Amino acid sequence: QGAIAYLNANDCGVCFSVDVSTYAALTRAQLADFSPPWPLTYRKPSFMPLELTAAAREKYAQLLRRAEQVGAGRCACVIVDSTGVEIAAATEEASAHPLRHAVMVAIGIAAKSFSDGAVVEHDVPSSSSSKRQRTAEDVYLCQDCEVITTHEPCIMCAMALVHSRVHLIAFREPDPGFGGFGGAVALHTCQSLNHQLRAFRFLEGR
Repeated sequence: QGAIAYLNANDCGVCFSVDVSTYAALTRAQLADFSPPWPLTYRKPSFMPLELTAAAREKYAQLLRRAEQVGAGRCACVIVDSTGVEIAAATEEASAHPLRHAVMVAIGIAAKSFSDGAVVEHDVPSSSSSKRQRTAEDVYLCQDCEVITTHEPCIMCAMALVHSRVHLIAFREPDPGFGGFGGAVALHTCQSLNHQLRAFRFLEGR
C-alpha cells in the first residue's frame, strides 16, 4: 500500500496490485496462466505426460527393434537425427574398456561422423538407413537427435546425452541401481541443468 501511495503521489499513472504465482511454472499450460501479470521465461523440464500418436509408437517400436538387432543380446544404442536418419548405432564394448558403454560408443561414432563429414557404423549389422553429412551448424554433436537404447542409460551415459543436447531418450529395460533417467536419479527433471530432454520407458502395446 505504501508503494502504491508513493507512485500515485508522483503522478505515475493508475497503480494497482495483482496476484502472482509463488511457484515457478512446471508446464507450458502453467506458464500461460502465470505470465500475463508477470512475464516469465520457461526453462524448466516439462512434467506434462508425453502423448504418443500411433505413428510415433510404431516409429519407436521400429527403432527399438533396430537397437535389439544391433545389440544381439547386449546393451545397444541407436541415434537418429530430427528427420529420422540414423547417424550412429553401437553396442556396448565393456570387455574392451569398462567405460565403453553403448551410449558412449554411439556418441563417439556421432563425433567421428561430425569430424569426418560422413556417417560411420561400428561393430553393428548392416542397415538400410540413409546417411547424411553433418555440418558446422550442428553446434552440439547430437542436438535435436533422438536416442533409443535397449537399456536405461547409466548416470555417466545420461549426463553425456545431456551434454550432447539430445531431444529425447527412449529405452526398454530400466536400471533401478544405476539408471540416469528414472532409475537411480532422474537427470531429465533436474532443473539446475542448462538443457532438458524428454525421457521415457517404451513398451510396445502400452
